[in-house]
Amino acid sequence: MTNDHRNPFPGLRSTVPPGELRETVLSAAREALAAETRPTVWDRIWESRTLRLAWTGATAALVLGHVVVTVQPVRPTAAPTGESAAARQDADELHEIVELPRVERIAMDFEVAPKEASSPVEETGTDPSMNGDPS
Repeated sequence: MTNDHRNPFPGLRSTVPPGELRETVLSAAREALAAETRPTVWDRIWESRTLRLAWTGATAALVLGHVVVTVQPVRPTAAPTGESAAARQDADELHEIVELPRVERIAMDFEVAPKEASSPVEETGTDPSMNGDPS
């Protein structure tokens, strides 16, 4: 083993490409450049008038469908008749029965007792008031 610090891998030598490789690659590149390129699928689609019209028609149909579904016509409101007024009253009554009341702090009827500075704790580590003992 040698201790040459300039060449840590003495067994590896750089290879030299064959002399005719450059000429072979350049001639293949010239032939590819001169050859006629085949159109891609996207080029054929873009150049086809039929496919462009079909795409335009499909897009227009989707936009029209979206407008029809999302925009609702304005309907005139009629004066309530006897049946619809009764139905509305029934619906309001049902809504009052089913709706839950709101809980508001002002409406609470209980008072919260202030916490004592020191509370007696039993040796078991529980508060006697937790057992139902008010003392």
